[in-house]
Amino acid sequence: MRGGSNLEFLFHAQASECNHHRCVFPSLVPHGGGAEDLRGAGCGGVCALPAGARERALQPGASLPFCEDLFIERFCMTGGNSPICYLKAYHTNLYLSADAKKVQEAINEGIAAATIFSPSKDVVVSQTQLRVAFDGDAVLFSDESERIFKAHGLDRFFEHEKAHENKPLAQGPLKGFLEALGRLQKKFYSKGLRLECPIRTYLVTARSAASSGARALKTLRSWGLETDEALFLAGAPKGPLLEKIRPHIFFDDQMFHVAGAQEMGTVAAHVPYGVAQTPQRTAPVKPAPPAQ
Repeated sequence: MRGGSNLEFLFHAQASECNHHRCVFPSLVPHGGGAEDLRGAGCGGVCALPAGARERALQPGASLPFCEDLFIERFCMTGGNSPICYLKAYHTNLYLSADAKKVQEAINEGIAAATIFSPSKDVVVSQTQLRVAFDGDAVLFSDESERIFKAHGLDRFFEHEKAHENKPLAQGPLKGFLEALGRLQKKFYSKGLRLECPIRTYLVTARSAASSGARALKTLRSWGLETDEALFLAGAPKGPLLEKIRPHIFFDDQMFHVAGAQEMGTVAAHVPYGVAQTPQRTAPVKPAPPAQ
């Protein structure tokens, strides 16, 4: 995921497992700029096509430029067309791309998707555990509460969350992806390997624990989901905390937080969903009355 690659990845959580270390991305579909899709098992998100590799892979007798244990299941050519219309047929759990337009198309189709951004600096991340960090509102959850905050301010937001503390929030665009990761985690839990599980998830939210965090946790519980860690920042910047977590990827609906994550060396992905994507309109300037 690091570097300047323009690859697009589709994540599918039910393919055959890879034997390379402990595979945490059982199926990745790199989509090479609209020309072809390669589908198979991926190793921790590090399998990527370098420049020119797609063309070499298409040559007769050429081997595919992934790790030696990568099993390619499907191969197709799209002739330059967008792959968005095929995502549901592929049972895609996550679509990542550097093309914001395609990501928005995927979101509109009900697919978990995000525009991926490379970090401003390189940091060392775990090689044995995939760490995925999620924002809450407009990412895992709907933008219901965000709309209250935008329209009526922080005090009204707190009142709303307190009054609706026991009412689960509607799902957001990446709920299904967290579910897919949870299914993979449970395979390890069932074998008594909870502490050795190669996937760790984080909720990193601007909500505060005392006033609005309870609703977020109760919502996850009502879905039968959980994150390994839940971190409530009460409006503090997320970048410094992400620097400590060192996730392989962080999802947020606001570019401000995406930029903060990038500065700290985190691969950040923007989820174009919810009220935060609506440009803020300013009141029209009225012309001054003519001088008397």
